Amino acid sequence: PLSLQARALLAASFALAAFLGLAGFALDQAIYGALRNALHDRLQRYVYGYLAGSDTSRGGKLIPPELPPDPRFNQPSSGLYAGVIGEKNRWLSPSAIGKELPFEVQLKPNETSFDGPLETEVGRVYRLSLGVSYEVPNRGLVPLTFHVAEDAAVLEAQLEVFRDTLLIH
Repeated sequence: PLSLQARALLAASFALAAFLGLAGFALDQAIYGALRNALHDRLQRYVYGYLAGSDTSRGGKLIPPELPPDPRFNQPSSGLYAGVIGEKNRWLSPSAIGKELPFEVQLKPNETSFDGPLETEVGRVYRLSLGVSYEVPNRGLVPLTFHVAEDAAVLEAQLEVFRDTLLIH
């Protein structure tokens, strides 16, 4: 039989271990949420960059910007992909050409969607999509959906660095 002092120390040790485990889990979830929000904001900036630099021809065909919001959109297999889908439009960034990406969804104007991680041919990705409509003279509104996706490994690497730091220190 353990002494009263030993039992109190054992109970306090279990309580402290449980508290530290729960605190670590809560902190992990908070950091994951913060990293996911930062990813959402970054993808949203890319979509807005493409939206601001794009135009449509008189026939309603999309004219993408000459320079992407990030140079990685021009690099094959960079982990950063963009695409625009519409009734008569389909455009992909050079990084997305030849890849099966989840860019087929068409959203209504002003509708937005943030999904992920999604399983794709190139691995897991997070995707942000924004539905817009361009007004084209003599044609009316041309609905388009802008998609941007980033490799989930970026977020996962950041989370892993945090977890390693938390466990080591």
